[in-house]
Amino acid sequence: MAKMCRIFKVSPSGYYKWLVRPESATKRENRAIYEVLKINYKLNKGRTGLDKLLDDVRLEFPKCSRNRLYKIQKAHKLYSIRKRKFKATTNSKHAYPVAPNLLKQNFHVDAYSGAAEPQFR
Repeated sequence: MAKMCRIFKVSPSGYYKWLVRPESATKRENRAIYEVLKINYKLNKGRTGLDKLLDDVRLEFPKCSRNRLYKIQKAHKLYSIRKRKFKATTNSKHAYPVAPNLLKQNFHVDAYSGAAEPQFR
């Protein structure tokens, strides 16, 4: 322990005071904010961004800033799930030859018969 205090340049008495020091009010409030954040994050299935989560948190903690909530969110790895931009990967307008229909499957239906949907197993 004495070696560790020398390395970090801390007095042993200061270390022992730090051990028994009560948690700060900011840390307690951050923990309470995290609980509200976690509930809203799960209710929205992780799809909600920071600004909407901030609106929900501010109902209980009106003085919570955006930056504070971002730091709490980042510390607990609660990032929003982002939808990817649609990207067309098929080029239907090409001059390449089309493969022949070797199985002779007919995918064109003239009318729906009204029968039950086929059951795939």
